[in-house]
Amino acid sequence: MAIINFRKKENKEISEKVGLREFENHNNRLRKLINKQKSQSIMTERILKEAEDAIASTEVLLKSVQEINMQMEKHSENIDKTINVSSEVGTFSEVVCASVEESMGVVEESLNKAEEGKRSLDAIMESFLNIKHTVENMSSAMNKLSEKSNEIKGIVDIIKQISKTTHLLSLNANIEAARAGEAGRGFTIVAQEVKKLANSSSESADNINSIIDEMAKVTNETLNIVENGVQTVEESALAVEKSGIAFGDIMTSIEKTKNISNQINQVMNEQADKNQYMMTVVDDMVKVSDMVKVFNENISINADKQKAVLNILESAIKNLSEMSENSIGDSSNEKSKFRIALDKPSTFDPAMITDDAEAKISAPIHIGLTQFGIGTEVVGAIARTWHIEEDNLTWNFKLRKNMKFHNGKNITADDVKFSFERVLSKKLNSPNRWFLEMIEGADEYFKGKAASVSGIKVEGKYNIKIKLKYAYNMFINNLANCSCSIIPKEDGNSKKVGCVGAGAFKFVSMTEDGLILEKFEEYSLGQALIDRIEIYFEEEKILEKFIDGKFDYIEVNKNNVEKLENQGYKTQKVECVGARFLAFNFKNSNPVVQNKVVRQAINYCVDRERIIKEAFGGMELISRGAFPNSLTNYRTKAYEKKIKKAKDLMKASGINCGTLTMYISSGDKKHEKISEILKENLKEIGIKVKTCEVKGDYFDKSFSNSNCDLFLYGWIGDSGTSDNFIQPLIDKGSVMNYGKYHNQQILEMLEEARKTKNPYKYNELMNDIESRIIDDAPWIFLSTICSSYAIKKNIKGLKVHPLEIVEFNDIWIEE
Repeated sequence: MAIINFRKKENKEISEKVGLREFENHNNRLRKLINKQKSQSIMTERILKEAEDAIASTEVLLKSVQEINMQMEKHSENIDKTINVSSEVGTFSEVVCASVEESMGVVEESLNKAEEGKRSLDAIMESFLNIKHTVENMSSAMNKLSEKSNEIKGIVDIIKQISKTTHLLSLNANIEAARAGEAGRGFTIVAQEVKKLANSSSESADNINSIIDEMAKVTNETLNIVENGVQTVEESALAVEKSGIAFGDIMTSIEKTKNISNQINQVMNEQADKNQYMMTVVDDMVKVSDMVKVFNENISINADKQKAVLNILESAIKNLSEMSENSIGDSSNEKSKFRIALDKPSTFDPAMITDDAEAKISAPIHIGLTQFGIGTEVVGAIARTWHIEEDNLTWNFKLRKNMKFHNGKNITADDVKFSFERVLSKKLNSPNRWFLEMIEGADEYFKGKAASVSGIKVEGKYNIKIKLKYAYNMFINNLANCSCSIIPKEDGNSKKVGCVGAGAFKFVSMTEDGLILEKFEEYSLGQALIDRIEIYFEEEKILEKFIDGKFDYIEVNKNNVEKLENQGYKTQKVECVGARFLAFNFKNSNPVVQNKVVRQAINYCVDRERIIKEAFGGMELISRGAFPNSLTNYRTKAYEKKIKKAKDLMKASGINCGTLTMYISSGDKKHEKISEILKENLKEIGIKVKTCEVKGDYFDKSFSNSNCDLFLYGWIGDSGTSDNFIQPLIDKGSVMNYGKYHNQQILEMLEEARKTKNPYKYNELMNDIESRIIDDAPWIFLSTICSSYAIKKNIKGLKVHPLEIVEFNDIWIEE
């Protein structure tokens, strides 16, 4: 018995020692675990610090890139100026060369004509010389004629002398005949005849003498004329000779001009060649500058991507740090789940989704080439890397080789091409086609003129290139929208299209009451931290069910915020890429609506702070401009409540009073409160506000009714970029532009901004656009939309994206 008692005592001591050792071993393991957890916590803090430093360095890098871009913009402007000046110089040189060549032609023609003139003058000179010789011969002949006339006159004088003598002889004969009597009668007759002959000869001699005198006179006159002609010919010959000398001088000058013109032409041709060379050099500079721009833009893209990744890393490290500080939870096999109430979706097809609730459900199932980071910056998803090629139009995407669809199939470039062409097809007629419509060949494909989209090229199994019609740096943001998600090529015509995606969660089942999603364990971007998402299609008593523990998440609004706070829940508020405003209906002719100055006066009159507080319960932020606050970095103009300014504008408008009819949704307390405040505000500037309750589809009945002047409108951006946010609201052809506001100049500026290569220049242009919209005052600017929510206390890591998407991937549950 003593032995037995001893053995029992010994066994008890051994058992106690064994238990003590196990306890010590357990304590040691626990201490090691605690030390390991402490070390993990310390390392997490170090990594977090390094991540914060990396983010700071990235911001410095981004700032440097921004400065480089600004300098490159100036450099491009200087190159453009150089090109313009060179073009002007080249054009001027061409004009001068053309003028010189034309002058050379004129000079050549003048020289030819001068030579012809010289030859004509020589011929005239020769003719004058011949005339001179002829006249001189005539003068000599006339002198000889005068001499012969004088000789004839001498002979005539002799004849006259003979006649006188004969007359005397006849007298003497008559006397002698008379003396002879009858014997002398016959001789008397002869004497009388001789007398008659003498008289006749004397008269003829006188006549000849008169004729010779006349001939002498005419000859003398002719001789004088000939002598004068000789003198004139000599003077003309002298003048012609001088003209010949002048023509010789002209020909010499023309020859010199020709030589000088040849020299000018040669110099101008050399200058044109050098200018052409300079243009070639400038073209090379432009190409190099464009390449540098592309490289710099790729740096900008990758720097933005790096910052986004670092922000995600920072968030993950904070989650890890929070995990290390809290309990690890039990090691049971029970699956962790997150429960949320959402509206029942009408489709799972990402290409056809337009509703926010559908987008929230689609987000965990589907993923695209890219995805949004913590904010609206873009990070890689199915695409591991991308860059813009030298043409600044082609985007080159390298896909991850280990990405899979939920059916286990690898994602390839063919799936990407199929998904994008499906969105762009006429057959599907997707309402989200505009996200991809800037791809080259998209219009031709939609119209059935092409069998495929020419701008989408598969370059390999995991490589795809997308060429745009114009440079658009924000294209990458479009690809992050859920409508651009990639689906399996073989599921394109399936009735269940959209149920198979590539996101962090896969579709399991759906009933009339809800939907179940489970995490996709082959998701290569990192498995989700929870196993299951349970989505309930419920609309009633959501607040009570949340408080009772049926739901883990609830949207907070004016109606439930007080009850939630009384239950100890903290409201989380996220500023969204969205704006709320009162839209004017430009389809009617109300002068209050159509007068820009009156619209400005109304904006200066509205008490936004009171509307935010009383109508929205403080759930939104004041916005005095066209863009949400998160999209406005450079706002220089905005509206504040200034009654004096409003009254002054009303006086300037020429409208003393007026009436606005505001449509409000029946039973909506928010609408009623806004209209109440608006009535009080606008009364101060002489404008009366009437309300009209609408039952049913508020927007359809508001903007389609010509009696409606004003209606409440809210808009959430799709891709986180300014141009995509504002375009649907100002394009008259957009189905979302309910008020039909239109300003062609602003649309042209928007088109310029979309095509701008420099992201910082883009921001400046968008700021100018917002300033013009603010000046135009097409809406009464009210607020920036916020997403407010509350979660159960054991839900950790949940975040709501600025595009109002719940990010399920990082949710974890603290036990």
